[in-house]
Amino acid sequence: MTVLANWNEYAASRSAASNRWRYLHHRLVTEAFVDHVSTLPTHLRVLDAGCGNGFFMQVLRDLGFQRVRGIDLSEPWLEECRRRNLEVEKRAIEDVRGDTQYDLILLMDVIEHLASPLDALKALCGALAEGGSLYINVPVCDSLQKRWQRRLRGMSRLEQSRRWDETHLHAWSAGEFDRFLRDAGLKPVRRILLSNPWPVVARLSHRPAQVLQRVTLGGRFGDLYSVVATRASASP
Repeated sequence: MTVLANWNEYAASRSAASNRWRYLHHRLVTEAFVDHVSTLPTHLRVLDAGCGNGFFMQVLRDLGFQRVRGIDLSEPWLEECRRRNLEVEKRAIEDVRGDTQYDLILLMDVIEHLASPLDALKALCGALAEGGSLYINVPVCDSLQKRWQRRLRGMSRLEQSRRWDETHLHAWSAGEFDRFLRDAGLKPVRRILLSNPWPVVARLSHRPAQVLQRVTLGGRFGDLYSVVATRASASP
């Protein structure tokens, strides 16, 4: 794996991973995640690839899942996971081997940071059990506000995404990400666009902006994309 960021420093400088309930866009991701995994049996073998400080592992444990492992490259985050008795290992996603098979693999706000996202997805596909699925969340910059800003300022999607997080190496639309998943041998079976800020509204009043952010106009607009995917040859 080509490491383009110091993930120990990154962990020390970011608060979002520990504030998933404080900010609406993170809260919407968490709500969508809980809605999905609450429908699954708790005996599933789960891998959180790029687990960070273990937030989603803890959510799963609180919901009764017992067979949950995580991998990450950041020692501070791994140590935080270990303090909470979460099972974690320092490993790059591209180095995941198929000797252990998982029923559910999480990739939460991770793939946009990877130098070789296709290699990472192929490695994770090799670790999916028969009938298993990937749950992926990725920023897509498809909200009304982001589209308006790109047109107004003449910036690319990647330039805009890097204003959000300077370690982003890729920026997809939801449709482009679906095609990317298919290139990796995956089939999207559940898709949801989340967090749709509207142009100008936030400057006028915070409360209406928060309400409107949930309005994705039939799932066509949003800054965050949650998708469940299976192997292309597998049934949904």
